[in-house]
Amino acid sequence: MPLQRCQWWSLFALATIFACAGGAAMALYYEQVPDYVYDPTRYVFVTDRLSDRLVVVDLDGDRQSDRQDLGMVPDILSIATDFPMMAYGSYQERQLIFFNLKKKERLRLALPSRPLDLFFIPNRQQLLVVMQDGVALADYQRLALYPLAGLESVAQFEKNHPPVFSALDGSLWVADPGRPVIYRLRVNQRDGKWQPYSLPLPDGERIGPLSVNAQGDILAFADRTGSHAYLYRPASNTLRRTVDFGDASAPPIAPYLDGTSRWVVYGDTAGRLTGVRTSGEGAPISARLSSPVEKIRGGWLNRLWVMVTDESLAVQSIATGERLNSFSLNAAISDLWVTGDGKTALIAARGGFQQVLPFDLRTGTQKRPIDLDGILQANLIRMGGNNSFCY
Repeated sequence: MPLQRCQWWSLFALATIFACAGGAAMALYYEQVPDYVYDPTRYVFVTDRLSDRLVVVDLDGDRQSDRQDLGMVPDILSIATDFPMMAYGSYQERQLIFFNLKKKERLRLALPSRPLDLFFIPNRQQLLVVMQDGVALADYQRLALYPLAGLESVAQFEKNHPPVFSALDGSLWVADPGRPVIYRLRVNQRDGKWQPYSLPLPDGERIGPLSVNAQGDILAFADRTGSHAYLYRPASNTLRRTVDFGDASAPPIAPYLDGTSRWVVYGDTAGRLTGVRTSGEGAPISARLSSPVEKIRGGWLNRLWVMVTDESLAVQSIATGERLNSFSLNAAISDLWVTGDGKTALIAARGGFQQVLPFDLRTGTQKRPIDLDGILQANLIRMGGNNSFCY
């Protein structure tokens, strides 16, 4: 079976470490790292909305294999791509917790501001921390924090319009809330400065939630009213209007750029969904859901789009533009995750659900729910480091 994009990246990362560290160091590295960190299709990490518990689910047997106490109820959680490390934080607390997945040890790191998002940087054993009013690099080996350049024109980052990270080129991107400007910070440069990109948007339009591909060469967004959608290429400083929604505008969500960077999918709170090719070729694919679109992901060899609304899951074919399946859960969805092979969508739902709800994207069927022992209400779903990187 051909290797997926995630698996090729994993092999590249391991080869780099081997070349730099030598065989003895590599043997020690393998001894430290559990298998599940490199398995984007098997182990699932699920947090509890009402307690500090975390459970690990083994998808090979659809059963719970471990349970841990996190020391806080996390709002954000990320897993490293190259080391058995998890990081998480709360919007209400000025601290991070690093959790070693092999040793099962917790280390706390104080922050000068509340965290909004976390991005592990491949092959550097560092975490990029986006806080309410600043950005910093956290070294989880030394347990040290290094502040990065401030952005004068953005006094505070918005939780609903957070910065986005392109992992392969190590850049953080954020939109100016009042002007048509996107800023870029290369986090691998300790003394780097924010670089502005001015966009020729029509008067009165402001940049909505951003998305960026892993290479950092394509950004997608709609204006904050949802009237128009755009695709931006920073290398050539070219902006293309991709969708005109007309007068029936609604606030947009963050677009979805697929793993091949061939498609971008826009959604909004009116339930509209529009997919366009990044090349500009062909006609758009449009659909309408009965409820506001909350999240869009891809599935099964990038042939499907997977969307969640407040209480339902919908699957759409890219080739035909037809809705393949819709599943109503009669409960608010708290998170969606697609396994690294794109075969299974995993749902966490509120309202007393102590389960992970899996859906087979190839067959379009709902699988047997997986019970979670010790969880009151499933909240965040994450998988191994490679899957965090690719999805």
